[in-house]
Amino acid sequence: MTVGKFSVINDSAPAIVFEQVEKNFGPLKVLKGISGYINPGEVVAVIGSSGCGKSTLLRCFNHLETINGGRLVVNGIDLSDQAKLSAADLRLLHAEVGMVFQQFNLFPHMTVANNLTLAPQKVLGKSAKESKRIARTFLDKVGLLEKADSYPDQLSGGQKQRVAIARALCMQPKIMLFDEPTSALDPELVGEVLAVMKQLAEEGMTMAIVTHEMQFAREVAHRVLFLNQGQVEEEGPSRQVLDNPECDRLKAFLSRMSFANV
Repeated sequence: MTVGKFSVINDSAPAIVFEQVEKNFGPLKVLKGISGYINPGEVVAVIGSSGCGKSTLLRCFNHLETINGGRLVVNGIDLSDQAKLSAADLRLLHAEVGMVFQQFNLFPHMTVANNLTLAPQKVLGKSAKESKRIARTFLDKVGLLEKADSYPDQLSGGQKQRVAIARALCMQPKIMLFDEPTSALDPELVGEVLAVMKQLAEEGMTMAIVTHEMQFAREVAHRVLFLNQGQVEEEGPSRQVLDNPECDRLKAFLSRMSFANV
């Protein structure tokens, strides 16, 4: 099945499902039996105060963190039991689940083009010629084709983050995870990154986004998950949750947030 320009995983099964997921760091319980789902082609915004478990949840989705309890299935791969995961499963997961971080994590000694072509060649086995074609396609998509031969230190923060998005897209993932992708940017650069993400959403990319950009979440996300102290405290359609929150903690959280236009 295709939604927009992106192929979704299976129109009858969630792209991501997590049931009573727990994650501990030593004695610290970060995720406390958290449950939810993300459907193919759906955009879900994950919101909440610092330390509530948002980023940890995303890192569990692509196995940067392993869970301590519960069930987690991403792109049909069961991540619940580390002992049962094969190397092939993990290669498939990392190929089909892209992630964009707060920091850009670009290789400073490589040009923009080389940053984008590295993984398709090393992980997917693409030829240099094909990798370059893919890189140019996605650089053009984020409006930075003319920066292909530049180095990261020659780019603005917003440009670096758009390159990071293009790099993730070069793996042609089925799911994209965004961990506060605008938090390290100057305010005037936020809009250019959100515009790229909004375009991806409109084209049907399955996305989970940790964000403090409430207006973006309201306008672009299908649903919102509000996390508080490692649990989902409120969940529902984005406009319903953000315009008419039910729980007092969410009301207090939203009262402190900006709803600037995207």
